[in-house]
Amino acid sequence: MFSLIEKLLQYAVAAEAQLELSTVDMDKLFRAAYQEIAAAEGGRDIIFNIEGTLPKVQGDAVLLKQVVSNLLCNAVKFTRSREKALIKVACSNKTGRYKFSVTDNGVGFDMAYASKLFGIFQRMHTQKSFEGSGVGLATVKKIIEKHHGNVDIESKENQGTTVSFTIPAIS
Repeated sequence: MFSLIEKLLQYAVAAEAQLELSTVDMDKLFRAAYQEIAAAEGGRDIIFNIEGTLPKVQGDAVLLKQVVSNLLCNAVKFTRSREKALIKVACSNKTGRYKFSVTDNGVGFDMAYASKLFGIFQRMHTQKSFEGSGVGLATVKKIIEKHHGNVDIESKENQGTTVSFTIPAIS
């Protein structure tokens, strides 16, 4: 119950927060967040790859750290059944927008239910199968929308998931 309340508070803070914009080094942010998450995983065989060097963006460093942590936590969580977990981060720049993607080879899900995932308490898997509150992706969406971006998800059952978000490139 404490964890659920904490997640709801994080959502509420993200929803009401006024952005404190600064230059955020997304490469350092992803690498530091992954190191923190991996340290708690106790020796799992995870291949973590960032394609190239991720760019710097104009954004709220605290809120973007929450986005990155939520996405990487999900990738780590949903690859636990894999002998060798693969998590890849990539970024492209199209029409003045950066598109960051986090791809895993985890359990995936049926895309027929994808539209529900960004709502509060919406989950694809049971609490018994995978821990969580059903608030993380809703929080990610809220934060990215505050940054004038979008969030998207693609998945195939038993093959993995890619969660992408866009934010304006620094001009």
